[in-house]
Amino acid sequence: MTTISEKFVFDLADKDECNSTDYMVAMDAANVKADKIAGILSEDRVALIHGVSQIDADKLMAGIASEFGLSEDLEIQAGFAAIHGHRKNVGNYFMSVNERGEYSFIPPHSEGNSRMSMQLSSFYCMENTTDGGETVLWGTGRDEEKWRGAKEFKYKIKTSRRTLSKTEIAELRMMHGIDWEKDVVEEDDEVLCLHDAPIEGVHRYSVLEPAKKSFSKILGTDRYVCWDTIGSVDWDIAEGFAKALQKAGLFKTPAKFDDWRELDSSSHRKVWSSGINLPSIFTRAIVRKLRKGELIVMNNMSWAHSACGWTPGSGTRDLVAAFA
Repeated sequence: MTTISEKFVFDLADKDECNSTDYMVAMDAANVKADKIAGILSEDRVALIHGVSQIDADKLMAGIASEFGLSEDLEIQAGFAAIHGHRKNVGNYFMSVNERGEYSFIPPHSEGNSRMSMQLSSFYCMENTTDGGETVLWGTGRDEEKWRGAKEFKYKIKTSRRTLSKTEIAELRMMHGIDWEKDVVEEDDEVLCLHDAPIEGVHRYSVLEPAKKSFSKILGTDRYVCWDTIGSVDWDIAEGFAKALQKAGLFKTPAKFDDWRELDSSSHRKVWSSGINLPSIFTRAIVRKLRKGELIVMNNMSWAHSACGWTPGSGTRDLVAAFA
């Protein structure tokens, strides 16, 4: 595991955005419409709306998604929460965020993976009275050289078979998330582990694939994205985040505390250390402790999100999310 030098720690000081900035536009719900928010996102800025009811948050998200041709995607993501049961539906499009342990933080990542190509992300605050729980947003850089060290965790296959039955193809897709024609182990993949595959003559592997660009419908261009399958599997991205929080005084820890890794909510998913430091792939940051009735909306491909922990018993943090 890489030990990150202090000179490569992202400085989050003075990033607590209360008003409009070059990176974020704040506005009141009474003066906002979906097309205005869509315009802000098209400029690669974040939209923060104050005084929004839960019902109006649903309406705004429906309108924003429609502006970018993402209405069906918004409904599909809300449906996944109900089908898989890992989150609870709240209203029409929002869902509960993942539960985490005491003091736990969530490292920077954009929702989903490169196959899903999720375009839009948002968070609505129902209550946030803790002594922490800040949301930290990260604007991704475009320097291709800096992204060469990033890799995405995927499941892929090797097989000598030329064809599979429709049932076998469906099983690979539904049970393992594998497209048998596209998800084939390639020469530049780093193979991590061989897994069981219930299909004769098909071998399933977990691999690290070099990060590739994805097309942003909002910006109309290809971008590198710090997908969940990149940011949540890399020890160095998590360490960079923990050190940035420590430097900014945002890192909450128990009295007896030995290792920041104990507080990483995705530590069980880590598979490697990339050597990446946050300032190399992120060029901007916003720290915002969301207040009751605030809705924050961003381009999921150009802005990663993360969250700070808080002291147990210090209050309640109730946020919901919507994606498209």
